[in-house]
Amino acid sequence: MKNVIIIPGLGIDKRKKRDFQKMIDYLSKYFNVYFFNWSSESKFNEIINELKDFIRRNNINKPNFVTHSFGAIILRLFLNRFNTKKERIVQTAPINSGAKILQKMSEYKLIKKTRIGSVVEDFLENKQEIFKMKFKGEIGIIAGTKRFHFFNPDSYLLPFFVNNKGSDSKVFLEETKLINSRDFIKLNLAHRELVSSPEVFEQIKSFIINGKFSRK
Repeated sequence: MKNVIIIPGLGIDKRKKRDFQKMIDYLSKYFNVYFFNWSSESKFNEIINELKDFIRRNNINKPNFVTHSFGAIILRLFLNRFNTKKERIVQTAPINSGAKILQKMSEYKLIKKTRIGSVVEDFLENKQEIFKMKFKGEIGIIAGTKRFHFFNPDSYLLPFFVNNKGSDSKVFLEETKLINSRDFIKLNLAHRELVSSPEVFEQIKSFIINGKFSRK
């Protein structure tokens, strides 16, 4: 079976795996699935070294990667630091440029205090250099186009702080794109739905197995 490492985005660390459990359960039917739960309070160097150790400890050969949101930043840095043999990469709601909403959120003290960890401060200070790093490999991108999600209060609160029209509530559509991606698909889902939708799970499986998304 192929190996798949899931790298989540920002969030409350102890809740991350719970939020991704449906994805883990679905993909585990087809692949060996590993969940890399990193801390938002860590610095980049700590996180990517932890990912290297995670792969070594679990003896994961030629992994496929599935990232969500800020997880794409973690993987970009990791692959630029370490020469890791890999297969395919699926990004859901990735931050591949700009990060305008995250930048705006960091300007509000209340949000910064409760939502912005050390890794985000590290990123915002160095994002121009980070985005210049090449993201090599067979990459498939799944982007959301729905701003509001009934079960996610953040999607209703954010517009009071930043104009997020044209986003999945947290990442603008244009910020998800990569020139060298192998495939790109838009789904009518909000940011948080991209980790819990069966439609997304099927597309991830399709890209890992076939190198392309399913278009019916």
